[in-house]
Amino acid sequence: MGDFGWQYINANTLISASGPTGSISFRVEDVGGKGAISGSDNLVYHTAAYLDYPASTLILTGNLEVSGALTAQQYNIDVVNKTVTNIESSGDTKFGDTPDDIHQFSGSVFISGSADITGSVRITGSLELTGSEQSLLVLNTQTTDTLKEIAFKKAGSTAAAIQINSNNHVFIENENAKDIILRTNNQNTLRVYGANQRVGINQVGPPSGTLDINGDTVITGSLTVSGSVTLGMHAPNAIIFVSGALTASKGIRLQEDSFIKSDKNLTFGNQQESTIQYNTAQDALIISGSQPGGIALSGSKLVLDHAGGTVVSGTLAGPGSYLGLSATSNTVVLAGVTAGGENKHIQFNKSNTFSGSANLQFDYDNNDLTLCGTMEVKSGSSSPVSNNPVVFEVDGTDGQIGGATRGKIAQVWSVNFDITSTSHATAGRFIGITQNSTAGESTNFTNVSSFLAPFSGRVTKLMFRFPGTYSNLVAARPVWILEVADIEQNGTSANSTTRVIHQATASAHPGQNVVGGIDFGSDTYQITGSWSWTTGSLVGLKSIVPGGVAFPGLAHLTLLVEFDQLDPYISGSGN
Repeated sequence: MGDFGWQYINANTLISASGPTGSISFRVEDVGGKGAISGSDNLVYHTAAYLDYPASTLILTGNLEVSGALTAQQYNIDVVNKTVTNIESSGDTKFGDTPDDIHQFSGSVFISGSADITGSVRITGSLELTGSEQSLLVLNTQTTDTLKEIAFKKAGSTAAAIQINSNNHVFIENENAKDIILRTNNQNTLRVYGANQRVGINQVGPPSGTLDINGDTVITGSLTVSGSVTLGMHAPNAIIFVSGALTASKGIRLQEDSFIKSDKNLTFGNQQESTIQYNTAQDALIISGSQPGGIALSGSKLVLDHAGGTVVSGTLAGPGSYLGLSATSNTVVLAGVTAGGENKHIQFNKSNTFSGSANLQFDYDNNDLTLCGTMEVKSGSSSPVSNNPVVFEVDGTDGQIGGATRGKIAQVWSVNFDITSTSHATAGRFIGITQNSTAGESTNFTNVSSFLAPFSGRVTKLMFRFPGTYSNLVAARPVWILEVADIEQNGTSANSTTRVIHQATASAHPGQNVVGGIDFGSDTYQITGSWSWTTGSLVGLKSIVPGGVAFPGLAHLTLLVEFDQLDPYISGSGN
């Protein structure tokens, strides 16, 4: 017994001890009035290696509550044989094992040293970085990364971002349809520094200047430029609006066309002494100089915009000119050109000099124009003018007192008639063409129903009004026939001559006592022929109202006739 100590056990106090091998004993409920201890599989001490656990391992299955300090060389939390949380005595820690694990901190977090984080970090509250390095926050990405380095979210969606692309360009983006505002307080300036010190707006490539703007620029206020200003170098169609004053101490150079709005002044002088304006009301360019010196044009010569319009500097213009330049002051003066003819004579070019004639005068006081001789008005634009036809003529050389006036003259002929028979209306009747009178109707083309034309001419318009009633206005479409016996038919009776037929049919009957008409210059109606005749022709007009159900009655007829008095026919002994 020398190898063993001894222990006094009160058999009345402890009844039994139980539990699996290695279990830690603990007091349980008394049995038979005697105390008892037991063990559990949930609290086991293994002296040897067990499963994946090393030797000398205490295993607790359940909860552990420590009210005092817990001191250990290493703190691990294992779930299904993998370490989720690890705290080592060296200071190293590990939390989580998958990127979707969430670690929540309420309060302040102080980090001294570097922090390598794989996955997302969510911070509720403020993040404060302190240190002595040159850079407190460093985002280290690869050149192939296309992600946004810093993203700002609103309600879970990315609203803005800061990133560096593969070309090492820094982007500040607003993902919404909103502005990016760079703001300084207390009226501080916004400065741009760098090796190139260039800012590009709406530029895809590098800016070409310190400020390179591609597009319209609106400046409200003053713009002061100490150097040269070039507009439209990269955008020829760009427009620059300046609502305030534009001041350039070294001038403004415009390399392309420049525009000033109509009725607006280009002003010169500190007191706005002179202006240039295009005036729309006058449709003219106005150059105004209000000073006593007026407007001075200087240079080697003054060129006027017409053929040969050049006035040599320092000389008075020669014959035929209106302007000259003074040899001493270089001012524009009136050249001494003498008008041709006498007072009231209208000036005209005669061998490149001004001339006048007593046969062509204008009395300004009485507004009288006097022409002695022949005057011709020609139509057309052919060259030379002599090839154009004469449409109006005043002949002062025909040997008659007062001369003769001829031209293409339009006359109105009122030819009223009466057809009271439906059979006559259906078969048609010639209307005796007697100017401004009532004519009868005739069956045949005779001296009663035709007239001898002293000039060539044509009918341009026809108007009619019938008092008769018709049950079918479409069937009763009036038909007008112009028969012309050419002068070549001389020697035969009027009734037997061969005649040229011109016909026109109205689109419909206008109705009882309703004015109808045919315009022979329109294609609305069924018109054949030119409704014209030559000098010396016999001309007759026939009226037909088909249908056989009514007749025109006491009809009105008006013809607009054009006579060419420049083409008269004179024959026989009266030549």
